[in-house]
Amino acid sequence: FTAEEIWRQLPNIAESDCPSVFMSHWPDVNEDFLDDDLESKWKQLLEIRSEIYRLVEGIGQEEGIKNFAQASVILHTSSPDVHDFLDGYIDDLEDIFTVSKVRLMPPDSPVPDEVKESDSLEGLAIEIRRITGDKCERCWVYSDTVGTNEQYSTLCYRCIAILEGGTYYI
Repeated sequence: FTAEEIWRQLPNIAESDCPSVFMSHWPDVNEDFLDDDLESKWKQLLEIRSEIYRLVEGIGQEEGIKNFAQASVILHTSSPDVHDFLDGYIDDLEDIFTVSKVRLMPPDSPVPDEVKESDSLEGLAIEIRRITGDKCERCWVYSDTVGTNEQYSTLCYRCIAILEGGTYYI
């Protein structure tokens, strides 16, 4: 269906009010749903993602990274606050950054000499490497777990768990 065909089928839409979906207006913003703290957190996550993208694009050819899914990101934090912030999203960072692997190092761990602290993000150094493993044909994430299961030889452990109805595959 096209947007116009769906629009004509919506209840309570009189053609005289708005004859086309492309002439309609956005709904009014519900002020109760605005959350400045959440917006600030997402702004920080998106700034980190932009820095990761900039680094991947800059070193991609020399590391053999052709797309973001082939990137493994190691986040080095010198600030406990930055570490705690990122740790609160640790289960979602791979999806937020659209990379195959994210590791968050403790604040007291040494940063390799070749990894410099971000100019725009204080307390954070980002290391980019090419991911090892093969691409899962279901989720397109690169993983060392692809090919480790005889029944699902082209899938990663996360996808196998989903297909098997569980939450985690070992």
